[in-house]
Amino acid sequence: VKLPYHQSVNTYPPCYGWGNIDGAIHYEGKPRPDVDSKSFACFAFSTAADKHGFYVAGKPPQAVIPEDVNVLNIKPLTENILSDGKYVWFVGIQATLLTGINAAKVSWEKTMDGEKITDGVNSWECTETQTNDDPTCNKL
Repeated sequence: VKLPYHQSVNTYPPCYGWGNIDGAIHYEGKPRPDVDSKSFACFAFSTAADKHGFYVAGKPPQAVIPEDVNVLNIKPLTENILSDGKYVWFVGIQATLLTGINAAKVSWEKTMDGEKITDGVNSWECTETQTNDDPTCNKL
């Protein structure tokens, strides 16, 4: 997609499709006025976020970011597991806030269908596939 610009164009590696053209966020060449450019961050090929929530594959935000979180402090632990040091999220097909996980003690391991995320007390099992409307993460 070729778009005219006046001052600047920035892309967001490693994300696919996201760009900032003259201060306005675009996805696949189309303006996204619903996205906040000041808090926008990119984490993986199909995962980005702003103060409104996580954008998985450019879809509308999934609001699972508590108000006390600065999105710019969120960092990837793996391609699908993110943390700001206080909270932990799994963002595969859909974003899930993994409640009860102590971010300072978080660990993960691959399972047959996805990943098990734990802090030694609380655990979640998350998958990278989805059947019907079933959740992609389940607290164990």
